[in-house]
Amino acid sequence: MVLLFTELVECSLAAILSRDARWVGYIFLINVVTNPAINLLYRGAYPLLTPPWHYVFLYALETVVVIFEGYIIYLLRKSGGFKVRPLRFRNAFLYALVLNLASYCFGVLVLPLLRL
Repeated sequence: MVLLFTELVECSLAAILSRDARWVGYIFLINVVTNPAINLLYRGAYPLLTPPWHYVFLYALETVVVIFEGYIIYLLRKSGGFKVRPLRFRNAFLYALVLNLASYCFGVLVLPLLRL
């Protein structure tokens, strides 16, 4: 369920920002890899962590994911497979940060309302 909403938010935002269906497909595939990994790691470590530390662990995981996704985006844009200019790593990182921040905020603000 979480993966579905992550894909919906990030792919919608990627479609708005890039206007390229191939790019949305790549964002979808990147999330299929990173989202289950972060959820499994977080759910596995959650019982072992005391309340303030599970947030630290979650934010550390999210930071690693954003860096990884930014690097993958950088490599994809650098490869020349798109009819757009390549991104510097800093811009690819910011792109990944915006997508993940939108997804995280959606999960924190909207998903609790849907569970009512």
